[in-house]
Amino acid sequence: MGKSNAKPALQKGQEVLKPVDECSSDFNFYKLAEYYDMAMERNTALEIDFFRRMFDEFSDRPVTRILEIACGTGLFLEWLPRFGYFAAGYDLSPDMVEFARERLDRNGFRPEKAEVYLGDMKNFRLDEKFDAAFNLVNAVGYINTDEDIINHFKVTADSLNDGCLYIIEVGLQCNDFENEKTPDETWHVKKDGIEIECTWQPHDYNVPNKIRHILVEMKINDHGSCTNFSEMHSLRLWTHEDLVALGIEGGFEVMGVYFENFNPVPDNQCITGDLGGLYYVLKKKKNPA
Repeated sequence: MGKSNAKPALQKGQEVLKPVDECSSDFNFYKLAEYYDMAMERNTALEIDFFRRMFDEFSDRPVTRILEIACGTGLFLEWLPRFGYFAAGYDLSPDMVEFARERLDRNGFRPEKAEVYLGDMKNFRLDEKFDAAFNLVNAVGYINTDEDIINHFKVTADSLNDGCLYIIEVGLQCNDFENEKTPDETWHVKKDGIEIECTWQPHDYNVPNKIRHILVEMKINDHGSCTNFSEMHSLRLWTHEDLVALGIEGGFEVMGVYFENFNPVPDNQCITGDLGGLYYVLKKKKNPA
């Protein structure tokens, strides 16, 4: 098998964090749910307002039940019930699911107003139908092959009523890879005696297999106890045409593409990764009568 490239185990106090493998649930970035929750905090109200605008514009039915795919620590699952929705989510990481369940329990939302499950995007489906679904921060990019991506779209469509929306946030392939490699995205969070520095940096590309390798680093200082790690994540190298075609094969049509500021991308705009993160609003195609 050749020499292993696995890095030595990391230390956090007395806790040993195992080296990662190819399964995203084993990445340290997703094991440290408390710190991930701090580092990835979002303005949920703005995004939920965008979702509601899309529901009003494109959905064929009123939305009361929403499914979040790759729900992480349950931030949106906590807030959607406050807007009157029943929210369910699932994630591949047991650590994330446990953290999300504790969050919902603290708010008294489980199981009447919200629920969370352990599941894999490639094949997870729920028996009860939902009126909308969403998937953020390019989490869908962890599904690398065409076959698995199509299957993901199909099982998601199976979980939705006809004419309902699936909103995904993705990062596309840039026109010029070299310009994407130079800068990195680093941000800092400080709260209640905990300091976190995160870096999410494009590293290299496997263009024939449509894979982007991302270097992820996190430096944590929790009241003087420090944890640092660096690991490589492999995500789908999307193009607009590729994503649209796979979505159609999986049972969806594209209703619109939106910038990070929630404004629509003009019809005459070339849609590439140079535009930043994008929201794709997909609609489940109706089954023939």
